[in-house]
Amino acid sequence: MLRFVGEYTAKLDDKGRLIFPSALKEQASPNVDGEFIVKKNIHRKCLEIYPVEEWTRISDELYDSLDMLDPEDDEFWDEYNKYKAAFTPDEKTGRILIPKKLLEMINVEKEVVFVGLGRIIKLWAKEAYERSQMSTEKYAEVTRKVKEKREKRK
Repeated sequence: MLRFVGEYTAKLDDKGRLIFPSALKEQASPNVDGEFIVKKNIHRKCLEIYPVEEWTRISDELYDSLDMLDPEDDEFWDEYNKYKAAFTPDEKTGRILIPKKLLEMINVEKEVVFVGLGRIIKLWAKEAYERSQMSTEKYAEVTRKVKEKREKRK
């Protein structure tokens, strides 16, 4: 099963391109054909990067759960699919181009952090990533809540 791990910093070049971390590219191979989908995170000021196969699986499950004759579901689906793009890292250099609009939405100026989180990668403006760190106390509190939710599902 595909699992991305690690934190990697990169800088935008003069043309707005980034170098996709080679460690993440290696973690994806051979399970991923090289194409990724990038989208704005719904809850936080970061981008999510999915191997296209994972994105397809998640999107298909979500779509199948909707009633497209329901105007609210239809509107949700439209909104859910905004602000996305596909990219394939350059084979030799690893360069990628993420649309400027997406980078602006998360306030990227020069440096970013790629964070491997299992099946996905999150991309943060470096300053926002540093500010997003959860305190030990908050982490412990959230852990308890997650445990309670898991126990309720059993």
